[in-house]
Amino acid sequence: MEIVKKINSLNAINVGGNDKFVRLVYWQIIGTKSVNEKLYTSSVRGTKEWDIPIEYADMIPYDKLTEDIVFGWLNLDINGITDIIEKQLEEQINPKILTIINPFNTLQNEDSILQPTT
Repeated sequence: MEIVKKINSLNAINVGGNDKFVRLVYWQIIGTKSVNEKLYTSSVRGTKEWDIPIEYADMIPYDKLTEDIVFGWLNLDINGITDIIEKQLEEQINPKILTIINPFNTLQNEDSILQPTT
């Protein structure tokens, strides 16, 4: 299984002039798995919001951020999220509930509705 972590978007506020600081993060973790040349995909996504403290001295300006820094702020249980994604992928690959053709449906197409059968 391949795992990709993404920051989809950031909302920032201006503080003290031109300094922008992140207030809201939209994140996503995507898992993909290939089985018999078919690609299956599942993801978990979420948001994290912070109140902006009065003391800004320890904050990182927006233009100095990296995706790794932002993911570090999220304190996500990556192993737990990966387990969820793995279970979702397994359900896609080996579904427990199948949708099958109704064996009691005697109408094969719309033409048979209009024309009597003999």
